[in-house]
Amino acid sequence: MRIRSASGARAVFKMSPMPAVFMIRPFISANTGHINTHEAGAIEATGHKIEAIDSKDGKVIPSQIDCILKEHNGDEHMVKPRLVFISNSTEVGTIYKKKELEELSSFCKANNLLLYLDGARLGSALTSKENDLTLSELSKLVDVLAQMDIEKIAS
Repeated sequence: MRIRSASGARAVFKMSPMPAVFMIRPFISANTGHINTHEAGAIEATGHKIEAIDSKDGKVIPSQIDCILKEHNGDEHMVKPRLVFISNSTEVGTIYKKKELEELSSFCKANNLLLYLDGARLGSALTSKENDLTLSELSKLVDVLAQMDIEKIAS
């Protein structure tokens, strides 16, 4: 799906098929994630609860997600999380390294969680001196990738 903003910038979304039963489920995000701190509560207004993880560097790691999953496990009255939201670069300026994303992706797959990467600052992450990922590698590690239209930027 392609979306064009008023300024002419385009976004490309790669999405895996997602049954409707998973649409209204909690999201897991760093406490600094903009879906938790900004956007006028748009995510929660659609019925999704945000489970915020305390993060000084803006990153979400498997052990933190595991704690939330354990809180929701075994209680039939609690809705289990379905999606992990990350930004690259994060809202505090850090970037995910390849090893971190591989571990996060593996953990999410093993726990039936979708991994969503918001790429609003993806250009900054990909051009960072600390970056060790290509766009192709990155797109294979996530289930949903909101990214810039690279063709538009290159032309």
